[in-house]
Amino acid sequence: MEPEEQEKRAGPPAEINKVFVVLNPVAGVNNRDTIRDSVEKFCAEKRWDFDIHETKKDEDLHRVMKKALKDGVDLVIAAGGDGTVAGVVSGIAQSSVPLGILPAGTGNALARDLGIPITADAALELIGGEHDVKTMDAIQIGKDYYALNVSIGISAEIMEKTAREEKRRFGFLAYLWRGLQTLTRSRLHRFSVEVDDRKVQFRASEVMIANEKLMGLQPRIDGVEVSAEDGRLDAFIVRAQSLRDYLGVFTRFVRRSQPAYDSNLRYLPIREKIVIHTLKPVPVQADGEAIGVTPVEIRVVPQAIRVIVPPSSEPKENRS
Repeated sequence: MEPEEQEKRAGPPAEINKVFVVLNPVAGVNNRDTIRDSVEKFCAEKRWDFDIHETKKDEDLHRVMKKALKDGVDLVIAAGGDGTVAGVVSGIAQSSVPLGILPAGTGNALARDLGIPITADAALELIGGEHDVKTMDAIQIGKDYYALNVSIGISAEIMEKTAREEKRRFGFLAYLWRGLQTLTRSRLHRFSVEVDDRKVQFRASEVMIANEKLMGLQPRIDGVEVSAEDGRLDAFIVRAQSLRDYLGVFTRFVRRSQPAYDSNLRYLPIREKIVIHTLKPVPVQADGEAIGVTPVEIRVVPQAIRVIVPPSSEPKENRS
């Protein structure tokens, strides 16, 4: 199936009767009662039968979502940050149930990448109004699925060290502050990697595996375009050790004119899976949440998620 055939115009589907809402009461800096009141009012106006589930610390959201699907729902809404969305995605991946995102976290990276409104009322209007449904690939680790990225190394350390209270008080600045502290202690790790049918070894400070653009940015590497609709994952191997090195790598995502080669950045495509081993355990994060340490096996799952996004500007008669 071609990428342009994977998005279909859909107003509020007539078959929506039952909606399952996952609300993270401590996500970001939003007021839990305000978000809940908005969701309840909106669902009532749409005459949708709805159930709001508030997440709890250390809860197995994957299991919660599987039960919701078994009970029968027509739409799932995730009200929270990228971690909440990841937990919901993990439970509904490879199902036909569409996901509506109500951004309420610190970064809301997936919502921003997909052009989903950041304010609650606007996001709800999109879910209940004219929209497209985008079919996305997913990242699988064990029984869990993720939509954005997985990283091994310094960014995982940063996310592991940034406390929830810091994120609530300072938002994205909390990550920036922890990042500056961690960069001063950056070091190279020994990696042994099996990617599809080849083996490679290298030293790096970070391995970033992307399914979607990195904070909305595309790398300036010839022939590389990160997309969640291409049936592959994109691995970026970073050897940067100093703030200057990292700034150099960052410019490859924001400046059009770049040298053909950068010793601090290497690229590997992943068609099926990648297995990552390190000499010593290294932190791993997925979609903004610390999930453990190496070794880790990561698989590509094509067309696994259906997400509600803003309608395309392309004329309807030109769309399938």
